[in-house]
Amino acid sequence: MPRTSQHLSVLLLSSNEEATGQLRETLAREVELAAAWTGEELFHLLETAQYDAFLCDWESLGGRCREVCREVKQLYPGLPIIVVSRCGGEQEWVEVLEAGCFDLIAAPYSVRQVLSVVEYAVASREDRVLLQSVA
Repeated sequence: MPRTSQHLSVLLLSSNEEATGQLRETLAREVELAAAWTGEELFHLLETAQYDAFLCDWESLGGRCREVCREVKQLYPGLPIIVVSRCGGEQEWVEVLEAGCFDLIAAPYSVRQVLSVVEYAVASREDRVLLQSVA
């Protein structure tokens, strides 16, 4: 049975408090939330704890987010990566998918929408693991 948001552990990368402050505050009430401000902090947190999903502010890290997402995907292939972006055009969506991410959520987005995508990504991962175990 898929876990509800109250039982999920989510890691959020954002170097822009203004852009993701409200999302960060609201998510912290709904899930176990760890937050990273830098790529170095992100990888330290990934090494020291397990997370159900990784949320990434696409505009973080001065344009290096694409590379960071690729590296996270390579090191933690089972970890769903969901990108939140203030500008979510077709080009950004393609870049997000090419980086190995699960989905892109473009502004304006609600916390409920973000939680739904996180829950769906985690359930999809759990389904894949289950299928692999019986194959």
